Amino acid sequence: MKHLPIGEQIRYYRKKRNLNQKQLATLASCSMDYISMLERGLYYPNVGVLIQIAQALEIPVTRLLEDPSDFQLSDSENQQIWILADFQEDFERLEQWERIFLIELFRHFCERNRAGLPL
Repeated sequence: MKHLPIGEQIRYYRKKRNLNQKQLATLASCSMDYISMLERGLYYPNVGVLIQIAQALEIPVTRLLEDPSDFQLSDSENQQIWILADFQEDFERLEQWERIFLIELFRHFCERNRAGLPL
């Protein structure tokens, strides 16, 4: 499966919903400048912001991770998408403090992984 940068995905689904950057920013509780920078690939959103944007676009967060023109997915790719969709549903049921805790934990593991440290 060909992956597009998340910024291009955000732009694709924003335009599909006929929203401008300011409208999406308002719906996702972030700034228009931040949306612009995401769409241009200058920043990569953290998990919390990615979920807020997906909710504002009324799509599963997994849609921002896939190519909308590619509908022929392998079984393992479909399984990954379903796992992410299940995670999103579970994540949305958590209380705010639990979401923050999980996001920070995820960031910690990503930072250690990038640094080559044991998890």
